[in-house]
Amino acid sequence: MDCRNVLEATKMATELYREAIHVPFMAKFVVFAKRVDPTEARLRVFCMTDDKEDKTLEHQEHFTEVAKSRDVEVLEGKLQYVEFAGNLIPVTKSGEQLKLIFRAFKENRLPFTVRVKDPHADSIGRMLFMREPKVPKGDAPQHPICILNLVLPENIIPESGIPEHGSKLITTSQGGLSSWQRLSDISNLVGEDWVRLANQLGLTPSHVNHIKTELCESSIPHQALAMLKMWIETAAASLEDALRHIGREDIIQQCTFNMDQSDLDILNEELSPLPSERISKIETYIEKDLIKVNSCPCYVIYINFLI
Repeated sequence: MDCRNVLEATKMATELYREAIHVPFMAKFVVFAKRVDPTEARLRVFCMTDDKEDKTLEHQEHFTEVAKSRDVEVLEGKLQYVEFAGNLIPVTKSGEQLKLIFRAFKENRLPFTVRVKDPHADSIGRMLFMREPKVPKGDAPQHPICILNLVLPENIIPESGIPEHGSKLITTSQGGLSSWQRLSDISNLVGEDWVRLANQLGLTPSHVNHIKTELCESSIPHQALAMLKMWIETAAASLEDALRHIGREDIIQQCTFNMDQSDLDILNEELSPLPSERISKIETYIEKDLIKVNSCPCYVIYINFLI
């Protein structure tokens, strides 16, 4: 180490060590997109070290793979910064730059929204992955890790008309259809108790371990929401009863609001051709979105796949 000022030797050695401990890996960037409007799309970016590009969750939510890089070198535990060029622009807070941290053999997911700047031009853009944050104008430009050309899908999958975008609504029917519960609110409030709740909802330890493994880098509410989505697919037990068993009646009170008569009329009209005592599987279309309604004696479940 060439250090002219001896007093700075410790500082320079520390910085050198901090950079040297980041192990390099060969990984690839993969981009999935879903167009929800002629001028807007949802994107999910992955930085993966395995070959599992067939992301089940993205396919279930009607995402399409639009770009994939060759194998490039990325450093373990380092942030990868994203810049855009062309006719696509990300929706972010003022001065904020998109970034994701790379962890080897983990699901490094970055979800965000992009908009088309000029609706009369092609929906094409470029995504540049950088090792450092965006430099001010006039400074020497960075050399990108890789550059991906993006073309948004032609098919438009509109957002659902169900209230509260990004939430899932559960209509309870104990003694009549009386209230709605938002899964997004429940997942935020339940916190680390989601593991106990999963047990009460009838999910197995393997389900819980799968969520912890796949979403180890995600927040606790995100893991809780994934668990509730898995419960929806099985409809194994009453959510309200499960919350009571783990002593979280406070969530029931905070996440339930009464339905008015118009809501009841709509639900009765939808369910009238079917036996009221038990409905196994229903498939209906609401504003061109496929909504699956599964029910058991306690619940009629409305699923909104767009998160």
